[in-house]
Amino acid sequence: MEDLVPRTRIRDVLVQRIDGELRRTPPADVDVRLTTTPPWYHVEAAEGVILVRFANRAEYVLPEAEEEEPVLVGYLEVAHMVEIELEGDAVPSDESIEYFIQQNVLFMAYPYFRTALHRLPGEFGLPAVVMPFLRREPNSAP
Repeated sequence: MEDLVPRTRIRDVLVQRIDGELRRTPPADVDVRLTTTPPWYHVEAAEGVILVRFANRAEYVLPEAEEEEPVLVGYLEVAHMVEIELEGDAVPSDESIEYFIQQNVLFMAYPYFRTALHRLPGEFGLPAVVMPFLRREPNSAP
């Protein structure tokens, strides 16, 4: 597996898509369910670019009662696109790219995800999402 760090540079991290809906006036007490979609990537070898997309979704539901379906108050989904410059002509293996995304790109782009999910819910009258800090697993080297 190739170490891609010496061949790469982050060009930009941009919001690619925002989707949200408020289905009722937010109550004082609401539960938040956060889900993260596994990252998607695409290599544009001719342009020397790796594009990586991350998406996070926060669903706001009424506090659950026993044996009832959760009632959706609203949701917010934010996708970010990370553009990575790739030097050299050799196209890296999928294994190298996936490792690079999990061990480097995710940590560089994560503050953008945290900021968006903390700031944007207020526009809907919903509470901010406080995403936890990321931690690396010990002995996570290849």
